[in-house]
Amino acid sequence: MKFLHILVVAASALALGACGGGGGPAIGGVGVGTSGGGGTSGSSGSGGTSGSSGSNGSNSSSSSGAATSSSSSSSSSSSSSGTASSSSSSSSSSSSGSGGISANNVMQISVDLGPNGDYVNGVFASVTVCVPGSSSCATISDVLVDTGSYGLRLLASTVEGLGLPAQSNGAGVTTGECTVFADGYTWGPVVTADLQLAGEVARNVPINLIGSNSFAGVPSNCSSGNGQEEDTSDQLGANGILGIGQFQEDCGSGCANNASKYYWNCTTSSCTETAQPLSKQVQNPVGLFAADNNGVVVSLPAIPDSGQSTASGTVTFGIGTQGDNALGSATVITSNGNGYFSTTYKKRSYASSFIDSGSNALFFADSSIQSCSSPLQDFYCPSSTQSLSATINGANGAKVTAPFKVANTSKLNGNFAAFDDLAGTTGSTLNGSFDWGLPFFFGKKIYFAIEDRSTPGGAGPYYAY
Repeated sequence: MKFLHILVVAASALALGACGGGGGPAIGGVGVGTSGGGGTSGSSGSGGTSGSSGSNGSNSSSSSGAATSSSSSSSSSSSSSGTASSSSSSSSSSSSGSGGISANNVMQISVDLGPNGDYVNGVFASVTVCVPGSSSCATISDVLVDTGSYGLRLLASTVEGLGLPAQSNGAGVTTGECTVFADGYTWGPVVTADLQLAGEVARNVPINLIGSNSFAGVPSNCSSGNGQEEDTSDQLGANGILGIGQFQEDCGSGCANNASKYYWNCTTSSCTETAQPLSKQVQNPVGLFAADNNGVVVSLPAIPDSGQSTASGTVTFGIGTQGDNALGSATVITSNGNGYFSTTYKKRSYASSFIDSGSNALFFADSSIQSCSSPLQDFYCPSSTQSLSATINGANGAKVTAPFKVANTSKLNGNFAAFDDLAGTTGSTLNGSFDWGLPFFFGKKIYFAIEDRSTPGGAGPYYAY
């Protein structure tokens, strides 16, 4: 199995450095697993994004990356085009329109080992994808749920029989998207689909299909210097990534106003960098629901410090829109224009902090904690589990004490998928950031309000718990 590695997508994985500030953080999934001593190999990050207002945001310290993961993969490939549709399966299944799915705002999620049986602290869900306005649909399982990115990215192989319409930018010209991670990249066409998550429906949504064999080849400006291509289930560690964070578009006005290496106009033989209007960028589907469209609530149960084989939870759509998503007494932690708040840990301030279900560990810098030996050198291996604490500081002045634990990564149970005490160092990739990854979610109900959407806690973007 894969052992965890940090995987980060920029606050706007897309048009960051080229387009300037604004936007929100998009931190991609992080693979973790054990096989004997285990080898490092990240799964995939998600597509980056930025806010819909202002230009795109930044990715912690890097303005060009989308996600960090290790460059090698130790798992075997599995098919993503079979018939199963449960969250523990790696395949897709046919369905008829929205039939068979109850009309509700609660999506079931599962922390399990993913489609290849080697992903630790990955939280997955199933997504129903339909040809717009039709009953031609497929349900795709093992899609990574990522609160640090925006929009749906699917392996093209999971929907290859549907014939989703390509987004056109003129006669014979279709849209391609390049998402750059810290150690790799994804590439593929932007298509349009109707999406159903639990009982909620978003129509005519631009989504990204990655690893398409029938699309134009990867432009050199996408592949050059950006590591390996990560367009298969084995490389990605999932059948796709569902970005449901604090922003609506996956790149924002930076990509709308400037041509960059992230969006492309493609013919059958070549592609050219292009600016991409906001409405045609890959979209957070939650913001396109008819109701319950101002944010999400992610809930996972508490688990033992020794870990657990799996864990089941929910994503509830909307904040204060129904009886099941009331904000209640949760503390609102507003984030800045990039989706960040600050964390104070051992008298040091981490100004670019965020809460991200797509990162499978807590990532922060602390030279006093023993790091693991190779190949787990990016993670902590203290001689005994450390009980620590930090303070989360919202832009609104809110302060919340956040206790957490750091276990010895090399001693974790290799048969388990869920841990609340995985932690690693940020290194240079997330310098200045405290990444509150999936371990932070266990035992909590965490709210993510979308930028400029009205909620009982005020307009987004904010976190609350």
